[in-house]
Amino acid sequence: MKKKAELPYNLDDDTSLPYYRLVMVVAGAFYLSWYFVVEVLLPGSYNPFWGRFFTVLSFWIVYAATFFSASVRRNIEFWFSFAAWMTTLHIYYLFYNNRIDITWVWGCYMAVITIAALMQTMRSMVTYVVFVIALSIFINHVSPNLSQVLFLPGIFTILGVAFIGLRSRLKLTIQVRENALQIRRLLDSTFEGLALHDGEFLLDVNESMAKMFGYPRQELIGKSIYTMCTLESGQMAAAHIAQQAESAYEAIGIRKDGSRFHIEIRGKKHMLKDGVLGRVAAIQDITDRKKNEQTKILFEASQEALRIRNEFISIASHELKTPLTSIKLQTQMTQIAAAKGDPQAYSPERMKKFVSQVDKQANRLTNLIEDMLDVSRISLGKLSLEKTPTSLNSLVEETLESLNDLIKQSGNQIICNLEPNITANIDRFRMEQVLTNLLTNAIKYGEGKPVNLTLTKHGSEISLSVRDQGMGIAKENQERIFARFERAVAAKNISGLGLGLYISQQIVQAHHGTIIVQSAPNEGACFIVNIPAE
Repeated sequence: MKKKAELPYNLDDDTSLPYYRLVMVVAGAFYLSWYFVVEVLLPGSYNPFWGRFFTVLSFWIVYAATFFSASVRRNIEFWFSFAAWMTTLHIYYLFYNNRIDITWVWGCYMAVITIAALMQTMRSMVTYVVFVIALSIFINHVSPNLSQVLFLPGIFTILGVAFIGLRSRLKLTIQVRENALQIRRLLDSTFEGLALHDGEFLLDVNESMAKMFGYPRQELIGKSIYTMCTLESGQMAAAHIAQQAESAYEAIGIRKDGSRFHIEIRGKKHMLKDGVLGRVAAIQDITDRKKNEQTKILFEASQEALRIRNEFISIASHELKTPLTSIKLQTQMTQIAAAKGDPQAYSPERMKKFVSQVDKQANRLTNLIEDMLDVSRISLGKLSLEKTPTSLNSLVEETLESLNDLIKQSGNQIICNLEPNITANIDRFRMEQVLTNLLTNAIKYGEGKPVNLTLTKHGSEISLSVRDQGMGIAKENQERIFARFERAVAAKNISGLGLGLYISQQIVQAHHGTIIVQSAPNEGACFIVNIPAE
């Protein structure tokens, strides 16, 4: 498992516990060394082992207690001051018992200088100064000859310099802390969430990110970033971290309460201390933006659906009205002729023409209604197939025969290139419907030029193609024409509902086949149907 990087010092924490732990170790080690140096340099001096042992031990006891006692941790300043006072008192005790030896003046100076330099707050410094001055005046009082060595002026000078030095240090510390807190407040006031991490564990976050994910800020520090997003998002984040990518990407975040929301992340590498490479990440809650996008998509889809519906209604009403108008016109003309007593009104020739026209328009109405019913069946998933082994050669011949009148009327010539004896397991009626649609389109758009119909078999696949030499289809329209109510040209130019290719594609796909178009403007169009033989 990856090792966590060291967490940064918390600027909001005023206990200064790490500092006091360090200085207690340093102070304890210093005085332990100092006492042994005195033992070597002044072997005849008064320097009892147990006194120095318990003095040094006091620092170590307080240091150890910080790991077990919350009370000691909260009041670390008091306990450090207590150990420092006891050490100073012990030094003065040694000074006094060594008969005010001038050599021990330097020992007192060293102790006061060291301890004063370790003080961190003005309160601790003031109380220590008062304590040292009181001790110094007392020992000067009981040993008047100390006035000859300027002991008190030296102590006052040391304390004065230490006091001034602490003041300057505290001002600098306060300024640094205020600057850091100002930066913290600035980062917390941003709308984006900001996070510093080592590649897996969070080292620091701003308040915006904490609120975004529903955690207290301190609870987030040290947490794995991969527990705060979905598995897929975690994999995406890992890839960006591994590549040190700086591009933005979207992910799914997980709040503390388990709810999920959309976020956008942009990361950048950042050098941590000791040369460890980490990353700074900016996280933005894009839930509202995603909702707006979804709303926009739904709105556009609804507008498109309304457009298609309105266009369909317009086309359908026109297409349905045309055969009905023709039937009505034929009927009215026959009625008028009968009312005038025209002897030819009911002649066999006129009745034959009348019945033929009505039948033709009735068939057209039937085909339009069947197309709309097929669309409904497809939408409901109820387009069923009744497959039987079928000769495609005979299917082509019968389809051409049924379209014979249309072909003669249009003037198109159908050129067939059929391989013999091609059989497939298909729904005969539905595949005839596909071929009829393709041939009808070729006749509509073929501009009276020859239409090529090809039937071939390659292995287990059968290919049926219909190629015209008409206006062709632009590349951007070749996918659209297979949609419902769509066509390559305006509805006013070509009749029909725009359902033929859509229905044909659905039928071919139901046979586990494909239908494609190859075309270019002014180069005609070739529709190719590929279906499995079995």
